[in-house]
Amino acid sequence: MKKKRTNFKIDYITVGNKIKLRRTEKKLSQSELAEAAEISDNFLSSIERGVISPSLETLYAISLALDTTVDYFLLGYTHPNNLNQNVIDKIKLCHDENKLHMLIKIIEVILSD
Repeated sequence: MKKKRTNFKIDYITVGNKIKLRRTEKKLSQSELAEAAEISDNFLSSIERGVISPSLETLYAISLALDTTVDYFLLGYTHPNNLNQNVIDKIKLCHDENKLHMLIKIIEVILSD
């Protein structure tokens, strides 16, 4: 039986917003990310604003530079079917020691049952 093809349209404005969000979470400037992904600052700026639709190769280079996957930009999660790794990734992005201590306390309360 042939699977029915769904109409999947990529929202490049959302993709750009996710790239910018991940970049700011990692505390990288546009220049730093552009250099790591081997693209120009202007090109990255246009991608983040949704003005330009990046190729899969460019999305892959950006995802590597941001320690995530292309899935994150297209679907919203960094590790499909791996909730534990997604939680770990979010924690790694936290650089506030007070928030990390709070997270530890929350986790201890949840696991104490």
